[in-house]
Amino acid sequence: MEGSQRRSGVVLNQNVYLGKDGKRSREGLGYDAVRDLIKPFQGKQHHVYFDNFFCGPKLLEDLFVAKTYACGYSAIETEVLPQLCTNKLKRGEKIVVQKGQSNLVFTKWHVKKDVCVLSTNSDPTSAMVQIERRQQGVEIEQVEKPQPVVLYNKSMGGVDHSDQLRS
Repeated sequence: MEGSQRRSGVVLNQNVYLGKDGKRSREGLGYDAVRDLIKPFQGKQHHVYFDNFFCGPKLLEDLFVAKTYACGYSAIETEVLPQLCTNKLKRGEKIVVQKGQSNLVFTKWHVKKDVCVLSTNSDPTSAMVQIERRQQGVEIEQVEKPQPVVLYNKSMGGVDHSDQLRS
């Protein structure tokens, strides 16, 4: 969750998966896991970030209705926008599509490969964010990233830090 503790690695809620318990919704394990974990924080306009196992349009739309913003890498562009699967992007290009009047935004961006992000916490009209990236020693390359990719990378650092502390 985004906030002042996002980089501390502090775990706010957890649930150990012990196998099937028969209480799953038809939306699947990833959907149920996120909904269960954020239950104490819903309705407070928090921002939640997760990877592609958990990320799906239905989850993001339902979280938004529950006054919780979300962003995640997505491996399901075919489910969201089948017509985008055939679009081959060149390095640095992006496609941003907003679903109807909802706040669900799909972003497809190409660097070395296509990166797909679903979000309800980013503006589809936002400009690319300029960042510097070191390559092979001291060379610095200017890279433009879409806002949802920058937000995701910045906020998922807390999860990585938590994993490091735990190990």
